[in-house]
Amino acid sequence: MQNAMQDVANYLQSAGQVLSLFTDNLMPDDVPFTAVKEQAFNLLEPEQFPVVADYLRNIAFDKIRFEWAYYTQLSRQFKTNLRHLFCELDFAGRVEDAPLLEATNFFQDLLRQGKSPRQAKFLLFLTEVIHTDC
Repeated sequence: MQNAMQDVANYLQSAGQVLSLFTDNLMPDDVPFTAVKEQAFNLLEPEQFPVVADYLRNIAFDKIRFEWAYYTQLSRQFKTNLRHLFCELDFAGRVEDAPLLEATNFFQDLLRQGKSPRQAKFLLFLTEVIHTDC
């Protein structure tokens, strides 16, 4: 099973290299297709093309997973920019002693001190504003 999974991973990686042949700026536009095909077969065995093609045709694209992977790449920029904004905003509410407002003030004070949430003691967090039933 492990070997089969490794083979599939290798085939997909090779398929990606084959696809990149079509956008390779170093390859002249007038290269005959047979030359491109030969390079493709050097990257992926000819008998593997139908298997990989079927797999790629039937794979479901997970848009949400893709979006979150992209957000993860941008997370450092989000943190940097949003933390500054969060520190400068004034938050208010209609209910005094509201746990969410207390939590907001706690995090603003923490960030204004130049600390990250990881540097705070967990016991100080107002956990009643965290809902796990989402």
